[in-house]
Amino acid sequence: MSTPATTMQDARTADASAAPHYTMLIQWDPADRIYVVTIPELEGCASHGATYAEAARQGQDAIETWIATARAYGDAIPAPRMRAWRDELDAVPPVEAARS
Repeated sequence: MSTPATTMQDARTADASAAPHYTMLIQWDPADRIYVVTIPELEGCASHGATYAEAARQGQDAIETWIATARAYGDAIPAPRMRAWRDELDAVPPVEAARS
């Protein structure tokens, strides 16, 4: 029989390869001298790291844990926000056109 911790770890491992791409905001906190990462689409999902790279890894782990926990409790999992950066860039008029 598996323990809840083992089951949660198994769920996180399974989610890692299929995890959607969520937004991670990584910001430097000068008071604590750490990088703080928040995931806006997943309420309460946050982490931190001593380096930017560590914060990104911890953020991905936080996403996987959040999703596994939501699934375990039968909670809804919000879809990631998708940005069409190319469409937004194409909609911006060239600087020369804006000045005329």
